[in-house]
Amino acid sequence: MQINTVELAKYRAQLADIVANLQQTLAASATTVGDYLPEAHYRQLYQQGRINDYDLTAAFANFDQQTDAPEIAKLALLYDFPSLNNSQLQWQLNTHHALQQLQTDVPAAVASTFLAGEKPAIAVPQLWASLLEKLALSDADQHPETLLTCTETAGQASNVHQQTRQQAESEFKQLLAELGNGLSLRGWVLALSGTDSLDSVRPQLLRLYASAKDNGYATWPLPDYQSLGLYAAWRAMVPYDANLFLHQLPDWKDIIAELPEQALDNISLQLLRLAIPKPQWAGYLHCLVQELPEWPGLLNGQAVTEAALADYLAIRLTLDRLWLNQICHDLWKVEAKVSALETYFQKNLSEFLIRKRLYAGKLPEYLTELAEALIIRAGSERQCRSDWQQLADLLHTWQLNQSQHTASDSGWRLFRLCQHLGMNALQLQALDDSDLTAMLASLDKFTTNDRSKIWHYAQQHHYQQTLLHGQPKPQPLIFCIDSREENLRRHLQACNQQIRIVNAADFFTAANENAQEQPWQQKAHGLWQRGLLQPMAIAYPAINLLAPLSLLNLIAKSIAPIGFQNFSQKLMAMLLPTSDTEQAELLAKFLSKINLMTDFAPLVVFIDHAANDNAQAFATLANRPPVRQLLAARGIHIPDDCWFISASHNNDSIHWQDLAVLPESHRSQLEILQADLLAMQICKVDSN
Repeated sequence: MQINTVELAKYRAQLADIVANLQQTLAASATTVGDYLPEAHYRQLYQQGRINDYDLTAAFANFDQQTDAPEIAKLALLYDFPSLNNSQLQWQLNTHHALQQLQTDVPAAVASTFLAGEKPAIAVPQLWASLLEKLALSDADQHPETLLTCTETAGQASNVHQQTRQQAESEFKQLLAELGNGLSLRGWVLALSGTDSLDSVRPQLLRLYASAKDNGYATWPLPDYQSLGLYAAWRAMVPYDANLFLHQLPDWKDIIAELPEQALDNISLQLLRLAIPKPQWAGYLHCLVQELPEWPGLLNGQAVTEAALADYLAIRLTLDRLWLNQICHDLWKVEAKVSALETYFQKNLSEFLIRKRLYAGKLPEYLTELAEALIIRAGSERQCRSDWQQLADLLHTWQLNQSQHTASDSGWRLFRLCQHLGMNALQLQALDDSDLTAMLASLDKFTTNDRSKIWHYAQQHHYQQTLLHGQPKPQPLIFCIDSREENLRRHLQACNQQIRIVNAADFFTAANENAQEQPWQQKAHGLWQRGLLQPMAIAYPAINLLAPLSLLNLIAKSIAPIGFQNFSQKLMAMLLPTSDTEQAELLAKFLSKINLMTDFAPLVVFIDHAANDNAQAFATLANRPPVRQLLAARGIHIPDDCWFISASHNNDSIHWQDLAVLPESHRSQLEILQADLLAMQICKVDSN
């Protein structure tokens, strides 16, 4: 079919508008198309601290599509939760001993929560058994060989084949409708052949841009690029290209010979040659931009202009057609155009269904082997048609017999997810099948593209914060050295590298040191410092003498905890120094003791036990401007944007104090910390 320049000119204005709109979309995009890195690289940056939890929280807040399970979304960023086939599942269970030990990438703190004192060899298989019970699954999926007789025992082979054909027709129409709506012809052919034409097109585009954007240093620069532009220079050069790739492609001379002079005309020409429906042109061109995301970076940081975009699309469409022609000719003996492929597969629906199932990667191993063997042996449904139909019926029957869940898919993914959530078999018993389905849906909803957007924004946010505020400072959490806090300290440190744990032995008793010492106390203190009162012979009598006082203290806490707490507050107020100088001296002594005298984070948190109020008193002192001025004279400079806050930890909850006076500028940082605590499943969080 001949297409003259007059006919192409009719579409020029339409294509110009499409390209202009696409260019504006790219320019307005929050993230430049294509500067997404592989997820493994982003995770490496996270491990290195070049992306932190604060950056990820900011990234999640920046996007409209908020997930209803933020803890699962964050885990999906940091870890893989892949589906397996039956053989891979058996490999994990038998060779990697997945039922005798926790998954190797589960953080130590989360592992401790999951095990809850139990041994892995007991807790892990209990989780697996509970999951299989909840999902109504056996230890392994039903082997597809058992389905070989399903059609025969039913005695309705013709009816099954009719159902298979109807299913194939429905899926074929759906796949056609996706052209220009998220799918290009390259993606369409890839779905049915497993061969990606972009693997051949991409190197040619990279080579072309390298020779054009070399600033005169390339061995083979693109002639006349500066005067003609990229498309025109490429059009003049490509008939004489010394690379042999063109000579291996069908009809390459005819395709190159009819290239129009203008890029917009070539876009319309190639779209017509590929038989892309005109209403889908805009969506189709957008697909091409999304499929090769790195191409804007080839412009050496220049803005993507309408002319540059038109040049790229004109060249990309031509190269696509050249290689798609080769694939379609080799496999189906047809031209790479929608109408030709539609005609072929409407006559060969069994082949369509088998190819679509096979290259989607969802078939079990046995059926995969059957499909691959048939494709190698017959090539297309033109050969051995009955074999194609029988296998298509078998695949359709297998799919109808599949439950919503399988051990290798839903079971394995939830098995890994529960371990990363710290959810053991006992906690799983409180959930039902709909809860587990919702957990899987949260994983599936957070697609690769969504995760890439989050990672990319988080990386940009980290660079921005570093440029504006310098290297981000870890947020200090100051704990008393106490066995009751050990698990919480370790969990926090393992889960969030941006939290700096500072331990201080009995640190809030510093307030008591300011009470006026009697002469005997001063002498005793001096003797103790010289080691004269440290022998064991004196220590034991001292402990016995103090035991009654400790008993009274314990009884008071047990009988009247609220009254004891009020009494402690009044006592602390009495013991704290009243003058600014004394308060500054007390605070300086304590900060020096824990080596926190520089690099203050915006938020510093004191955490004590619920029965004490020392943290609240100390945070109050640290926030007083007169005290900070006196500290500065002692060489301890607390920035104006630093705020101290206190909290009490008791069993499974943290109680935040003095939130009413917390500046608005710091509330978001506190919310991030609280979210981290909740996501880590460390404790409940409440506030006064």
